[in-house]
Amino acid sequence: MRHSFIFSSENSPLTGTPVVVLGMGRSGTSVVTRVINLLGLPLCRTDYLGFGANNPEGFWECQPLARFNDRLIDYLGNDSFACSLLDVEWQRSSRVSSLNRQADRLFTRAHSGSVWLWKDPRICLTLPFWRSVWTECPAVVFVYREPLEVALSLHRSYGHNKACSLALWERYSRSALRAAIGMPLIAIDYENLMREPESVIAKLGSQLRELGAPASTDYSGAARCVSLKYGTSRGLNLRLEADADVTDKQRSLFAQIRSLPPISAAFSTPDLPAESVSTTELLRALGSNYGHGRRLRVAGREVVPAFRQSARSLRSATYQKLMKRRGQG
Repeated sequence: MRHSFIFSSENSPLTGTPVVVLGMGRSGTSVVTRVINLLGLPLCRTDYLGFGANNPEGFWECQPLARFNDRLIDYLGNDSFACSLLDVEWQRSSRVSSLNRQADRLFTRAHSGSVWLWKDPRICLTLPFWRSVWTECPAVVFVYREPLEVALSLHRSYGHNKACSLALWERYSRSALRAAIGMPLIAIDYENLMREPESVIAKLGSQLRELGAPASTDYSGAARCVSLKYGTSRGLNLRLEADADVTDKQRSLFAQIRSLPPISAAFSTPDLPAESVSTTELLRALGSNYGHGRRLRVAGREVVPAFRQSARSLRSATYQKLMKRRGQG
């Protein structure tokens, strides 16, 4: 019965602004996508939807488009979990732009109407490409969650270790915000949604309509879905600010995310901190091993302790140099 009440784009008569949901995996993007769907915005055709053991209620993702995103990232010589930093204008290269026509055909098959709802964590990385494909500008719903809860959920679902999960959260979040500049954007706090589903959903519906999306004013079904299927609260009282393993740049990034305006007609990203050196080096070291089960766990056991030892040694050497300078002074 999981397919009950799925509103798809097949033969949809709706007009208005389409919506793309952005956010790191395990941040609550699935439940927010389902909420928006129950407010009346259509998902892809039903035979393209996929479900998985890690989210029995449904990921609400279009499987052919998810596979295309993976191919696009692989085409660039990267991995969808440890995607390296890309040039700002990478989507304009002739090699990538040659895929536009293929992407447009696939997207049109998945979403036949002019109003659509699409969610896939990979879009955090590939949004610049899709912006060059779409003829319309969708509204962005950016979902965020306490990063330590994201890390715990990734560990439970996929066995990812804490350091790698936080590195992925940092990369995906920064990439999404940077790519969404100039787009209409709504920021949703997953914790608030779980705590007060009725009021948050009512506000979300109003915000969607303000940006031109044809969202219903009947919130009861969506609120009931959150309360019954996802629970009213999953807060674990984990806080990034107090964690010793977190970098200052990760703390700064999350502080800026939490201070995002609830709605922006044309999103202007704050002055984001540069990516943590630890994130850049860790994801580069893991490379294509990331996201591949046993190889990931092995790589994590080898790379993460070595990286931390290297960081401790660097801090120790810096401290000794500082003490030496002070002694000389």
